[in-house]
Amino acid sequence: MAETRAERTQEMVQEIRTEYNDIDWPTATRQPLWYGRKNRHLVGDKVGIVVDYKGEETLAYVASDEYEIVQYEELLWRTTRAMEKLEEYGSPTIDINILQDGRKLDMKLTFNECDPVEIREGQVIQPTIDIKSSHDGQWELGTVAGAVVLVCTNGLTVGKVAYKNKQKHMTGLTVSGMVENMKGDMLAFADETGIWKRWADRQLTAPEWADVQEKIPFGKRQLPEVLALPMDGVGYSISQSMEGGKLPNLWEILMSSTQYLRDIDSPIVRMNKTEQISNLLHSYH
Repeated sequence: MAETRAERTQEMVQEIRTEYNDIDWPTATRQPLWYGRKNRHLVGDKVGIVVDYKGEETLAYVASDEYEIVQYEELLWRTTRAMEKLEEYGSPTIDINILQDGRKLDMKLTFNECDPVEIREGQVIQPTIDIKSSHDGQWELGTVAGAVVLVCTNGLTVGKVAYKNKQKHMTGLTVSGMVENMKGDMLAFADETGIWKRWADRQLTAPEWADVQEKIPFGKRQLPEVLALPMDGVGYSISQSMEGGKLPNLWEILMSSTQYLRDIDSPIVRMNKTEQISNLLHSYH
């Protein structure tokens, strides 16, 4: 008798939970929804996605009855098998973050065995791939290309002009699909390194700098702290550089901002602001 998808998924879940036994893994299930106070009626075209995390159950999402749950363990299982087919990139370090009581997953793959790329002296980067998913409907299953600055572990997100892959929670999640997504991510990283090198030589004009200060997602108290932060790898801050009358370049703004965000307690805030800053800087040509 052929193995069902549910049985195969359970095998993946058990295999990953055994291998990554230090992670508190949530379990998401589909539950029927009812309405009415005295006479209860079944909601026929909707289901509740209930997340069990550390023994606590919460209703995370109301979805259509066609919604297919992808357990985080299945996603990791398929990711690791996909990496086995991409030997040219080496074995990545995998950092797993379960967020918001199991409702969200952020999984970062850092490719330490790839040749690092120097953007400028003192600041070298290595490719990463962020894989995000959620059980609350807020994050579609998707991958985002990025990089990590080796000297300071800043996380950089490849901008919207490069590459992002997202897909609905479908039963068609496959190892071969993950392989193709990762190849696209690595090509995006290669393209973005060229952009970042140009940013390091792209000094802002006075009107552009005024525009950046208005639009960057930092408050009046935070922005001076960002500008005064000595950048790892070079040792000076944007404020110090500006004392000589030199306006910052796009790369310096990205470095100072992501270095500041590195110490923010909330990973959701850190990820959202990093993407906002990247998108802002990509608007300057």
